[in-house]
Amino acid sequence: MNLTDRIRACAQLGQKLITDLPLQLDLLQKVKNENIWFDQEQVLFAVQNIVDGFLTEDLLSSWIQPYHLKDGQPKRIGIIMAGNLPLVGFHDVLSVFMAGHYSKIKLSHKDSLLWPYVIGLLSQIDVRTGPFFELVEKLNDIDALIATGSDNSARYFHYYFAHHPHIIRNNRVGVAVITGRESDYDLLMLGQDVFQYYGLGCRNVSSLMVPEGYDITRLCKSWDQYAAARDNRAYSNNYDYNMAIYMMNKVPFLVNDAILFVESEEIVSRLAVIHYTYYKDLSEVITRYESNKDKIQVMVCHEPLPGVPILSPGQAQCPSLEDYADQVDTLQFLQRL
Repeated sequence: MNLTDRIRACAQLGQKLITDLPLQLDLLQKVKNENIWFDQEQVLFAVQNIVDGFLTEDLLSSWIQPYHLKDGQPKRIGIIMAGNLPLVGFHDVLSVFMAGHYSKIKLSHKDSLLWPYVIGLLSQIDVRTGPFFELVEKLNDIDALIATGSDNSARYFHYYFAHHPHIIRNNRVGVAVITGRESDYDLLMLGQDVFQYYGLGCRNVSSLMVPEGYDITRLCKSWDQYAAARDNRAYSNNYDYNMAIYMMNKVPFLVNDAILFVESEEIVSRLAVIHYTYYKDLSEVITRYESNKDKIQVMVCHEPLPGVPILSPGQAQCPSLEDYADQVDTLQFLQRL
């Protein structure tokens, strides 16, 4: 397959996913049975974002144009999936495919059903895609590695694959800056960045920077509208457990029907908890960003921040093809192999 063929196949995959997956009720139920966090709403949201943000001929052509990709001798690229979100490694697999290399994919046990379905659809569209994707239990005979996991996993990956060209990613989070000038709609959209995927993604907002004197109860009231998150048993269990822990340890917190608010400078929070910390001026925000940017995947604010790349509220979970995780250009890495 040449590059044009691969682009065309991916665009057709996007169309097929939108029409076919909502009808696969047995598959969607099995996915939820395997991973309680992957309910139908979350899976379909993830797929819609992939299709809208990645899988059109125009988007794909525009994305790859600066790289001047040429078909050569394919390399075997090992991909270790994180499994925290539905099809979370899609961008990596797509990048390898566009570069003309072969993926050897080590699935997470948390997301073992969606990938065979997607690869199967692609094979139906064009049987020539088959050799480009191999699901494996062990990563042997690879030329390079792309791996995503926890901080502990990343240390292991660095040790075990030290002699392979690699991209290895560890834990990151999203941080939002509140200016006090947000509309009610801005705050509601920010809630999407907090609650989508139940807060499990590296692009989910887990910490807030708010101006001194800001009334946190405004957020409490706004985000009551996300109380349906507690319909998920696992999320509700985390909500109840964390509340009990904070009460026993006499840690002050605010609470609504969806989440707990805890004042803390830590940018990583527990599930069903969001941290907040106060700032005096925007220079303090920028300083905090600079000191933590190796742990931050995205910054969210409704206004521009000098020297800080930001997303508007509600956009954290809608990455484009040019949004490379950890700001490491995957296509450039693959092109140089």
